[in-house]
Amino acid sequence: MFSGKTEELIRRLKRVKIANLKAEIFKPAIDTRYDESKIISHDTNFIQSTPVDSSQNILLLAQDVDVVGIDEAQFFDIEIANVCEQLALKGIRVIVAGLDMDYTGKPFGQMPFLLSKADFITKLHAICVKCGHIANYSYRKTPTSTQVLLPALKKSADASVVFTASSVGRRGRAYWGAYAVAKFALEGLSQVLSEELEGISHVRVNTLNPGRARTAMRRQAYPAEDFSQVPLPETLTAAYIALLGPASHGVSGGAFDAQPPARASSAADASSSGSSARNSS
Repeated sequence: MFSGKTEELIRRLKRVKIANLKAEIFKPAIDTRYDESKIISHDTNFIQSTPVDSSQNILLLAQDVDVVGIDEAQFFDIEIANVCEQLALKGIRVIVAGLDMDYTGKPFGQMPFLLSKADFITKLHAICVKCGHIANYSYRKTPTSTQVLLPALKKSADASVVFTASSVGRRGRAYWGAYAVAKFALEGLSQVLSEELEGISHVRVNTLNPGRARTAMRRQAYPAEDFSQVPLPETLTAAYIALLGPASHGVSGGAFDAQPPARASSAADASSSGSSARNSS
């Protein structure tokens, strides 16, 4: 979001240093979009910070300081509001920057709790590049939350991303429209990410079509089907575990099925369920 919140945080913290006050600045370790440790604004202004995995670490590291600055607070865990309150009770000034709403317009992470405890609130808004009016929340540019988590996954020695696919995303079927198109796109995204991450990380990316499952969506799509013959979702987890765990080490860019695909002649045909993933590409 280009609202200037990080720019404002940097401005205030630089004034703190001009006043010869001691400050500690923190950001979530998962946020490595621009730099591992620096807080960098869209205008490329920056200030050094300490990345932390847990908000509790802020209490340990913020000793003998006058001011604590926190960026991207929406990415912190559920204790961040309590941590800020504890710092304030010690007489420490706490300056927090974060997005109050996600791309759907819903409260983002722990920001509502931080806002309720704050003594002063400054709301900054970006400008919509299409209409020129004030933008109240972000437009989502990345297709999935996987893009946000990739920096953390890249640090792992054995990470796995599994997208839930569908048979209608492998072969088009009449009347499935946008759902089928979205699932086709998911297969493409998986292949792209797999190739982009190959050789530069230990992240493997695959898709898994769970097949028929006894869900509300399935009942709505096939109201005449004998639901008692459809596998329960919990019986299909073994394939996910196989792809997420060490059993699939070195396997990436694949398209797998948890069950043998149903015969094309009848979408509601029964198919024997299998617990292991198999490559359908």
